[in-house]
Amino acid sequence: MGSRTLATVLVATLYLTLGTYAVPHLRVTLAGEEFPVMVILAALLVPVAVLRTQECRQTSSRDQKLVLAGAALYSLASLAVLAVSEVPNLPLTAKYMVMASFPAIAHFCYLRRSDWIRAMWMLGVTSAAVLVLGAYGFFTGALGDPIEHRFGYFGVTYMTSTRNSDALYFMTLFCISFAAARCNRSKLARNVGAVLAICAGAAIVASFSRGAWIATGAALCSVPLMGRSDNPKRVRRSLATVVIILVGIFVSLVEFAPEGETAAIAQRFQTIWQDSSEQGNSNPARLVIISGAADVIAKSWGLGVGVGNLRFSLPAETGQYFNHAENTYLQALAEQGLLGFLGLIILSSYTIKRLVILKRQHTTDWLTEALLMWFVAIAVFQLFNNVLDNSWYWAVFALGVGYAGARERESRQPRIVLLLRSAPSLSPHIVAHTR
Repeated sequence: MGSRTLATVLVATLYLTLGTYAVPHLRVTLAGEEFPVMVILAALLVPVAVLRTQECRQTSSRDQKLVLAGAALYSLASLAVLAVSEVPNLPLTAKYMVMASFPAIAHFCYLRRSDWIRAMWMLGVTSAAVLVLGAYGFFTGALGDPIEHRFGYFGVTYMTSTRNSDALYFMTLFCISFAAARCNRSKLARNVGAVLAICAGAAIVASFSRGAWIATGAALCSVPLMGRSDNPKRVRRSLATVVIILVGIFVSLVEFAPEGETAAIAQRFQTIWQDSSEQGNSNPARLVIISGAADVIAKSWGLGVGVGNLRFSLPAETGQYFNHAENTYLQALAEQGLLGFLGLIILSSYTIKRLVILKRQHTTDWLTEALLMWFVAIAVFQLFNNVLDNSWYWAVFALGVGYAGARERESRQPRIVLLLRSAPSLSPHIVAHTR
């Protein structure tokens, strides 16, 4: 088995097993610790990425240097603060460094575009499986705390607001299926995508995660900005698909939601603009915690207070309910300082820039649209939740980096080389001519 084949198999399996992060009882136990299977596969990819780098011997591009610099800055900032932290948290710091390496590993595996398309389909499959399990728990009440019981809450007890972060799984499925329904060339894929988009959209609404509602809305609003096809028939089909999906989400919520659920969703929606703590509204507490995080940043903006240590510096009145800033950007600035924050921004901006360029060049590329929608959604979602300790977030992030890198390398190769890859049986004299 060659290194590329091994890397392809490991990457595809990683995204197929990503659901073991979302569902705790599917994790494996090693040395007394529970691990998602995908984290183990990511560790196995490290030596494969090193081997692929040596074999490919490609000249370092500006994009590769940016990816490496962003991952290195983020990881080194997390490590450096251990020396000055009052309460060093070595296990959590190591976890942050490992997860931040996902994008760099994906980039340096040097996989082709077709390999990342396969990985995206695997991610869609595991996201759909998580959706089914979430539906089972929601309608049967078999998963989670009754107080926290909402669609997609899987009963994780180590975080108070887990049902908010769990909405990330359905946002991922929505972006994939929505883009497939709009842009995929296969009629079967478009139809399946439309059905899954309706189900995932309804799940996002039923999750009661206001951050997910706003983030998904932002992703939908970004679609018209991604470029429009010159084919009138494709444009009409795309608009019809969007209308069908939105109507389908509304109808599914009205027809299949438990009694009183739609009224509760409407009340929850109204709390987005309220500053009252009634009906479990966390807005007042969020304002206090953001103010507290801002004070920490002002005092320790250089290196931060250390991974996992922000909770010790938050106002006492919110400390019993919140252990982080409820904002990824403030969390990174407070705990990993300016260097860690810059590393995160470099990785994000590189990927989004490359995907925007690709979408302008290939307006019907459904995978690029899915990833762009996800990055728009996650950029907004991070304003209301901390996702830095979420392996699912880093894995999808890595898929975007890997795919953008593959398309960038593909664009630099002569067209004859791409033709030979797709048709290796061409005569030897053509191969010799390209050398």
